[in-house]
Amino acid sequence: MSRNRVCTWACLLLTIFAPAFLPAWAGDPFRTFSLDVPGRVQDLIIQDLDQDGLKDLFITYVEGKYPNYTRGLAVFFQTQEGFSTRQSQTWKVEDRVALVDVGQVDGEPGLDIACICKGSVDYFPLVGRTYGKLTHFVNARPFTAFADEDALPYYDYLQDWNGDGKDELILLEFHRSLIFPTGDHGLSTEGQEVLLQARVMISMGGPERIFQEHHSLRAFYMMPQLNSADYDGDGLMDLVGSYHAELSIFRQLPDRTFTRDPAWEIQLNLPEAPPKEGKKQRGEQQPPMILVADVNRDGRMDVIASQLVGGFGDLKSQTFIYYGDTGSLQKNKWDQAIVVEQAGSFPLLRDLDGDGSLDLIIPYVSIDILSIAKMILTTSLDVRFRMYVLGNKKRYPDLPTAEESASIKINFRELTVESGVPNVDGDFDGDGRNDVVVGRNVKELQVLAGTGLGSFSQQPLAIIPVPAPLFPQVADLNADGLSDIAISYIPFTDNDHQVYVFLNNGRPPAGTSPVPARKAR
Repeated sequence: MSRNRVCTWACLLLTIFAPAFLPAWAGDPFRTFSLDVPGRVQDLIIQDLDQDGLKDLFITYVEGKYPNYTRGLAVFFQTQEGFSTRQSQTWKVEDRVALVDVGQVDGEPGLDIACICKGSVDYFPLVGRTYGKLTHFVNARPFTAFADEDALPYYDYLQDWNGDGKDELILLEFHRSLIFPTGDHGLSTEGQEVLLQARVMISMGGPERIFQEHHSLRAFYMMPQLNSADYDGDGLMDLVGSYHAELSIFRQLPDRTFTRDPAWEIQLNLPEAPPKEGKKQRGEQQPPMILVADVNRDGRMDVIASQLVGGFGDLKSQTFIYYGDTGSLQKNKWDQAIVVEQAGSFPLLRDLDGDGSLDLIIPYVSIDILSIAKMILTTSLDVRFRMYVLGNKKRYPDLPTAEESASIKINFRELTVESGVPNVDGDFDGDGRNDVVVGRNVKELQVLAGTGLGSFSQQPLAIIPVPAPLFPQVADLNADGLSDIAISYIPFTDNDHQVYVFLNNGRPPAGTSPVPARKAR
């Protein structure tokens, strides 16, 4: 239940395994399914919607151009034979629907589609393998007061926030939020108030307002980033809201509710880069990117804060790590700092070696005249990734365990990133170590075996002839213990109405050469 539209690097795949078909890699390593969507795909979500053990596809889409937009949903249910239009449903949504998510609403089997609407929370109930009409759940005043006619975002507000095995719905409002727990017959219609609040930025635009009286007034509302983690080590998941360098932590009580007010508020004391000699610093430092997770699986919340400092030609990435077992957050003093003397993107947490802990990945690029000239000439950006595999002492090493690179394809005409972002979340060969799948040469996907230390073989396990997406999604779609691939494309590109699914045919025999998959049609 998560959204992936941005240029970051995301997850690798989970695939399909059947011991009786091990020789399948000698033929075609993947079974290919091509699915058409009646609009530009916005979000492709992998979930077991009907709870039959096979993961399905949930898709939001938009069609048309200003001022005539159509927004809708598409669902493809998986069967033992794979995916087809015979087990699918597509429909348009009403103008008042602003956000969507999937989860348990009415308590009946299967995952419903929860909708944050203008003035209410409603849902599409699932009956068998068919979604019914939009049904009223509760009146509400969400911070998404109006729907965006050009977007239908998926946001994971319906999930197990308190770790009790049941979904809770967080309704974000302007001055507060409400949490609706699950009762005996689905979600309760009584919400618990917590003071998670929106932040607002009000603007009158740029220089154009000098020449136009009463230029358009703009207001941007931003909600905190939300996570669940055990801050105080009592075995209960707390609710953590982060905004810039500020953490607001709502403690979970024995009755599985959260405190109304934050039990702890922490403003991370991160260093600022000194201005250049003889020059006054212009503007404010960019706010940090915050990651909240139990990275070393010791039952305590860890925090990673990453920020970019400096100016053109001397940008560098600073990553500060606060381990939960040291009390560093209470002291407001980080345990470890990793500095990369290049322009770094926000860090990522992935389990690279399959031990259950979260390893650290820091992407970075060179920003100088030569690298920019090369980027313009080749329409690609070389991104390097430093891998820090968690050590035996449950700490990240000071130096990277491995370093990898990827060439990201850029469309300068549209100012978009189109392909080449690798995903390291899947195990395709069943060896317990994460592999990588990445779009290369604009027209293919490659699957590369992982070593478990953050590096990957240069000899592909498989090559899939298909237009390369921004990044592929990975999941074990059919519960066979191996990773599979699902891909879609960014809007306003040639394949933006298309979804491809590649189901793993089984573990490759040892020592086999890379095998091209059947070309996607």
